[in-house]
Amino acid sequence: MSLKSSQNIVSAFNDAGLEFPEPPIVAANAHSGDPHFEVSEKSPAKIQKGDWVLIDLWARLPGEENIFSDITWVGCAGIPSAKTARSV
Repeated sequence: MSLKSSQNIVSAFNDAGLEFPEPPIVAANAHSGDPHFEVSEKSPAKIQKGDWVLIDLWARLPGEENIFSDITWVGCAGIPSAKTARSV
């Protein structure tokens, strides 16, 4: 579930003492093209085999003198479907 994935990243950031203005984005399929998509308890997006997945995260060491690092990863959960393979 992308909500749990996002919560796991937030927990790791907190454990590392990082600061971040918003939680990371973990989005699947059509939501991966939705800028700043946020999954919620009311509408969790379950990630299944073959889904296209986007993870966008950013954080920094505490302090205004430090810059944010930002990275976005995309991939497929398991073996991509024929449709996903054609779109890559």
